[in-house]
Amino acid sequence: MVEQKAKTTINLPYDLKEEIQKWKEELGKTQSEIIDEALREYFEKKEKEKWQKGVDLAMKDQEYMQFCQELGNDDGGIG
Repeated sequence: MVEQKAKTTINLPYDLKEEIQKWKEELGKTQSEIIDEALREYFEKKEKEKWQKGVDLAMKDQEYMQFCQELGNDDGGIG
């Protein structure tokens, strides 16, 4: 199945446009492929940063950390 594409227009600084052109020739990819890959990597990075922030906040919460410690010591029995 072919992925659906949506056309969009963006404005880029000239230096960034030149950089894309350089990589386009070097990688043998289209401008769209380069921008698509860059945006996907950017959003993946932001998602990881969001999760890391949650982990950092959780680790500062002593009550939560105590609860996790208790879960880790659980032998799986009931009661």
